[in-house]
Amino acid sequence: MGFDSGLCSKEILATLERLDVSYPMAVRANTKAVWAVISTITEED
Repeated sequence: MGFDSGLCSKEILATLERLDVSYPMAVRANTKAVWAVISTITEED
């Protein structure tokens, strides 16, 4: 399932997690906070 951040809600994410559904999500990457999190992702992740 794919969707963008405009459709994101805690309920949707909880349901996807409960059903073990994988999903990509687009977010704006032009903030320091997002870049800080992205930089912690390793190749193994």
